[in-house]
Amino acid sequence: MYKIPLLPGYFRWIGASLLLFTILLYLFDSQRRGIPFNMRTFVLVNETPFQETSILSMSEVDITLTVLLLSLLLGLAFITFARKKVEDEMMNTLRLYAWSWSIIFIMAANLIVTVLVFGIPFASFAILFPHALLVCHLAIFHISLRRLNAGVSYEK
Repeated sequence: MYKIPLLPGYFRWIGASLLLFTILLYLFDSQRRGIPFNMRTFVLVNETPFQETSILSMSEVDITLTVLLLSLLLGLAFITFARKKVEDEMMNTLRLYAWSWSIIFIMAANLIVTVLVFGIPFASFAILFPHALLVCHLAIFHISLRRLNAGVSYEK
């Protein structure tokens, strides 16, 4: 049996903790009403409005959105790639099935957004496509797993 390289099972808990952290940070940021949390850091390119453009330099930037997106992506990835207690050929099949359908759904959504959405909203959608891919995979995988455990057949 070919084994898919997966993280240890406890990474699901780390991922869930990161998701909880993301939600709490988002709620905290909402209460602050967007007061920037600035930090001096190395940037490749910084073209923030009303600031001097900087390339490959140390700049003072608001890192709130970066921390939110990074913790959300890592949390979802840890949950997605964590090993289940029982990893057999059927789990590999379900994982492949979920990946296939999630890529199809996200590509369709990407096509629709590319054709119908322009400007800053497009950038907002484009930033969230990796997150949506992981969420879609998790949803399809767990729905398939529940159907398998309930004895529902995929064949017609």
